[in-house]
Amino acid sequence: MDDLTYCVSLSLVKGVGPARFKMLIRQFGSPMEVFRADFVELRKLIHEKIVNEIKNFDFSVAEDILRKTEVIDARIVCEGHAEYPEKLRPYNYSPPVIWVKGDISGLNGLTIGVVGTRRPTPYGIRMTRRIVEALVEAGFTIVSGGAYGIDTVAHRTAIDSGGKTVAILGSGLDVPYPWRNRRLFDEITGLISEYPPGTGPNAENFPRRNRIISALSDAIVVIEAGKSSGALLTARWALDQGKEIFALPGPVDSDKSQGTNRLIREGAKIVTEIDDILEEFGLHYEKSRKVDLGEKEKRVYDRLGGEPVHIDKLLKELDMDVTELLGILLNLELKGLVQQIPGKYFVKL
Repeated sequence: MDDLTYCVSLSLVKGVGPARFKMLIRQFGSPMEVFRADFVELRKLIHEKIVNEIKNFDFSVAEDILRKTEVIDARIVCEGHAEYPEKLRPYNYSPPVIWVKGDISGLNGLTIGVVGTRRPTPYGIRMTRRIVEALVEAGFTIVSGGAYGIDTVAHRTAIDSGGKTVAILGSGLDVPYPWRNRRLFDEITGLISEYPPGTGPNAENFPRRNRIISALSDAIVVIEAGKSSGALLTARWALDQGKEIFALPGPVDSDKSQGTNRLIREGAKIVTEIDDILEEFGLHYEKSRKVDLGEKEKRVYDRLGGEPVHIDKLLKELDMDVTELLGILLNLELKGLVQQIPGKYFVKL
């Protein structure tokens, strides 16, 4: 067997978590040597039950996982391999084995984790787009969890802005979750999972995934989060890891902002403009995107603001034909300047 098979095998042994895996490697030098080690030597370090699991491990299980990984056009990266993200190495709880698709080299540069609620408000969506667009332009790779809501907006904006983005999944790479995001996953620069092919999106996987999002990020931005949002778990991991935490303030009567407002009270840095983030990295934002607008487009665009406006109100104030106005709004939406939200409301991005 090759080293990769031994590495995957050791990660699958019951009772051998990340910390114990790394301790055994430090002691014996490689996964292969762990399996070849004498029972007595292993017993000095770990419980007899775990030693028996090692000695009786069925290597065909690992070999089957290697075959499945090849079928889905993914690759296995073990700690110690050159492609294993440097930012994961310092932590004892980082997974010793990860499954990867696409290009994750952007993790070697500046990275920002962008997380938040699965049910964002138009304000949260708008601000996510503004923040991510600026971060991409400044050279950051966007890290998130591929979930609905803020995660999806962050990944999509990074892609549309020509930037790099990496999603950390809480399921096997062949079981994309959420399923409706499968096309988005095909476009995302790189995908990472600590779970082998065939692993479903089990509830307990996602809190564990959050520690990887945080570890791979130089800082975390929480856009909108309720008081029990999973995004707050990512922020807690970031705090433990000594990472900077940024939070977007929101209305005090919005349940979507209870978590972010609390983070700010507890010491997270408030984000009111993109330079609040970039200054921490010695950077400054200068928006370079310029969009040419026709006279009527500019008139409609100037009427819109940060609060949603209903189509009927726009028709009345702008004195336009409904077909003409909808055509202009569609053009502005395609240019990334306007967003339509349910109920025929429109808001400036």
